[in-house]
Amino acid sequence: MNNRNKRINGKVITYILAIVGIITYISLIFNKNVWLDEAFTASLIRTDFINVIDRSIHDTLPPLYNIFLKLSTDLFGYSVPVMKIVSILPMAGTILLGSTFVYQRFGVKTSCLYIICIVSMPQLLYYGLEIRMYSLGFFFATGAGIFAVECIYTAKWKYFLLLSVMTALAGYTHHFALVSSGFVYLFFLIYCFSTRKDLLQKWMASAFLAMGLYFPCFLITLKQMGNVHSYFSMPDVTLPVLIKYIRYPFTVGFTPLTLLLAASMAFILLRFFIYPKNPMSFFLFSYFAIYLCVLVFGAVASRIMSANIFVDRYLFPSFGLLWLFFSIEVGKLHTKEYSFFVAIALLVGVMSYQNIYKLEYTEGVEEMLAYFDENQDKYNGYLVPEGEYEVMECMTFYYPELIPYTWRDKEVLRAEIDYTVEIEEASADIWQQHLFYITERKDSPIPPFLKEKGYSTSWIQDFHFDRYTFSLYHLNNFYTLE
Repeated sequence: MNNRNKRINGKVITYILAIVGIITYISLIFNKNVWLDEAFTASLIRTDFINVIDRSIHDTLPPLYNIFLKLSTDLFGYSVPVMKIVSILPMAGTILLGSTFVYQRFGVKTSCLYIICIVSMPQLLYYGLEIRMYSLGFFFATGAGIFAVECIYTAKWKYFLLLSVMTALAGYTHHFALVSSGFVYLFFLIYCFSTRKDLLQKWMASAFLAMGLYFPCFLITLKQMGNVHSYFSMPDVTLPVLIKYIRYPFTVGFTPLTLLLAASMAFILLRFFIYPKNPMSFFLFSYFAIYLCVLVFGAVASRIMSANIFVDRYLFPSFGLLWLFFSIEVGKLHTKEYSFFVAIALLVGVMSYQNIYKLEYTEGVEEMLAYFDENQDKYNGYLVPEGEYEVMECMTFYYPELIPYTWRDKEVLRAEIDYTVEIEEASADIWQQHLFYITERKDSPIPPFLKEKGYSTSWIQDFHFDRYTFSLYHLNNFYTLE
């Protein structure tokens, strides 16, 4: 009876933690702040389904998230909170995996710590909220790892099927989510050869099914390969960059806490190798190693392709597996030691939440939107200096009716694909329009060629949203606003 009560109490605690974790994510969506990548994605889906698919194919990433986001905004409205809740749904799904499969397989201590980690560990709140495909890739890669464990323990075909589906969907979401899931398959194969040869046939069937399901997306990926050189501008993976990427999962934003978290993981790894382990334990250790394998894969692929296709955020889909290994090992400790690691996770969570809350609820966006709502009808568009495309992309999301222009040397470029307006050819277009002039530079004089056209600027106001601050001017010429 006591054991039964303990199990019931354990389930209740796990479910309560899951609810608190999901509410924590939801508490961060009620704002209108977006940054460059989010604005790009939100603008991409502001069309019909056929165009969303076409735009996604001409991008460099798989289309599933964009289709899911488009469907959600059609059903529930096109707004920033709706799009952010689409991103947190996969994180909520991962939390539920922690409160069900992880709980059933590894117990209440591991399950509770894992749920805390999904909410509190560095980068998880940040990318779990972002209007991008990272959280969805995170869910599928993590699910693949969890169902691989079930395949080993139960040998049931349904879990091999789920492993295949999760891996294929990871591929339809993000290339490096597929890489993370691919390493799950690789380490699972090594485990089969070394310990469980009876699972090889099911592993092969599952792997072939995953490849078959992914094949249509693979054809799209081949088509997208031609866009790599024109789209990617990631930093070279030099030794300092590599070290930065290695410590990325533990970077809290407060150095003492970052060091404490890294030391905690180092202690767990040291303890893991000191005490005797069975083959299953080494398979679970691979879940820590996967993020390092993804990093090496990205660096090598960049070298082979002569294009820097990898950046630290592409490690994100593997983080669910990393913290699963951590939670499993900490769950084996005695209560006092376990409580110490839980306390560290909670401290990291407080810091992470504080940082993300400040970013998500940055003041200024409402003031900016109120001004443009009131005055946009008086203007045709806005002009920005070259190199300030992030604000321009965000403004394109907020106000698609305003035409964005930028200058480069003696050219004025309309911010649309394959559309260039030379100065001499623009007299009937840009020069007879009422334009804003937007710049992030505090000292940004009007360029000489605009002065030659009779333009000057009148400062209106400084605005701030998300991570951007810009000055807004009226671009004066012989036309005046009434």
